[in-house]
Amino acid sequence: MARVLLFVIGLIALGTLSSRLLGVRLSWRMRLFASILGFVLGGMLTGLLWSSNPDLSIPPVAAINNLFFTMVMAGVLEMLAQPGRLANVERQLLRPARGVARAEELALF
Repeated sequence: MARVLLFVIGLIALGTLSSRLLGVRLSWRMRLFASILGFVLGGMLTGLLWSSNPDLSIPPVAAINNLFFTMVMAGVLEMLAQPGRLANVERQLLRPARGVARAEELALF
């Protein structure tokens, strides 16, 4: 039971690292889902690479493959997110005058 919990925490950490490197915001469930898919795809690629080259050092290759595929899955999940998720941010970017007015109100000079 402890191994499974540690594995899930590791997957969430992998998903967090991948999403932070890409600059996307995902919930912990989506990070877990992206890291599970990335872990499976990275493991498959590592297995294919190892079958063609048995002298391959597995841990670094597996880590890079898992990170890469988790980043790909995080990007895909971000693109599949609901369109209204960042609507507030886009609205604020399109109306910079409000931000300037707020900054003038907060200015001390």
